[in-house]
Amino acid sequence: MQLCVFSKHLAGPPLEETARRLRAMGISAIDLTVRAGGHIEPERVQDELPRAHEVLAAHGVRIAMITTGIVDATEAHTAAVLRTAHLVGVSHYKLGYYSYEGFGTLRKQREEVRSKLRDLAQLNGEVGIVGGFHNH
Repeated sequence: MQLCVFSKHLAGPPLEETARRLRAMGISAIDLTVRAGGHIEPERVQDELPRAHEVLAAHGVRIAMITTGIVDATEAHTAAVLRTAHLVGVSHYKLGYYSYEGFGTLRKQREEVRSKLRDLAQLNGEVGIVGGFHNH
């Protein structure tokens, strides 16, 4: 069994120190936040994700998945985040959240989200990555 830790709770120390601490606990995988306010900001993904991959890998920690704010294939950094993740060997990512807009809007919202997910599914197929939902 391989343990994977969500990086949101590891903010603060540099990734090198985080990797050392994870390995000391026998953990060899991380779910890295690549979203606004996360370990990597989406607009810096092409520079910072490969660097993070190298730092973590040097300490025996792989990026098992990334947690994103992605909810639409047409957003400014969606393609760059997914393509860069795939380039460094990430096979899965967690989508962002679709918020309920209130009573009487569910049918309309479901259609809008369904359309966005179709476009994301197509992009995922082109890139070679899998997107997943996290629900509360």
